[in-house]
Amino acid sequence: RTSLRSELEYQSSLRVVEEASFSRGREYFTRAGITRAEVEEHAKEAVRRGDVEMRSRWERVLGVGRRKKGGIISSSWSAVWIRSILSAAADREVLDGIEVYANEILPSSSPKGIEEEEKGIFTSGDKLRVMNSLTSHHEEEERRRVVYIGDSATDLGCLLNADIGIVILSSSSSSSSDSSSEEISTVLKRLGIPLLQIREFSGRNYNAEEKEKTLWCARDFDEILESGIFNASDSGGSVLE
Repeated sequence: RTSLRSELEYQSSLRVVEEASFSRGREYFTRAGITRAEVEEHAKEAVRRGDVEMRSRWERVLGVGRRKKGGIISSSWSAVWIRSILSAAADREVLDGIEVYANEILPSSSPKGIEEEEKGIFTSGDKLRVMNSLTSHHEEEERRRVVYIGDSATDLGCLLNADIGIVILSSSSSSSSDSSSEEISTVLKRLGIPLLQIREFSGRNYNAEEKEKTLWCARDFDEILESGIFNASDSGGSVLE
């Protein structure tokens, strides 16, 4: 797969597998009668045990997202789990003003937000559909630039369609993060999509109308925050997955 079209078509072909896997998980949760409170408690335990590793300065990135009407789009389950993990890690509610768009494995916890979520979020195309829905309500003259941060192959469509796409190539010692970073890095190299170091952004004359799409890369949130990239955009959409 050496073209963007063939890569996106391949990812789209995996949707039926991912959707079936999610449906099995949701069916298990339903039969077991697992509640939202149990998921929240399990999230707290996972954070206490160190099973979940948070990126450095993640709370500050969420703060930027809150001020600039950002959101989180995830192809994982579930919105309740994501919210619970972040709240447990901060020991307080940190997502006021930030919506989480994800597949919800708890039948009684319908996801808040846009109608398209009912179609599920399993592929790069699904994430792009959600991102476009979140930004389409702005009038053209009032449209704000969209910043998208991603670390997996399912972020490809959003990274390329956002005004500023930032790839986190390595930011955690966890095997899952390393695996995702390696996957997106491999895909971008195969497709011949160039990456510029985020630290070069502040010295670059940013042009949103340039024909050649440029993606930026960073090792972690520290590099992104220190680059001043959010100051160059009229809005920030921090999407992490």
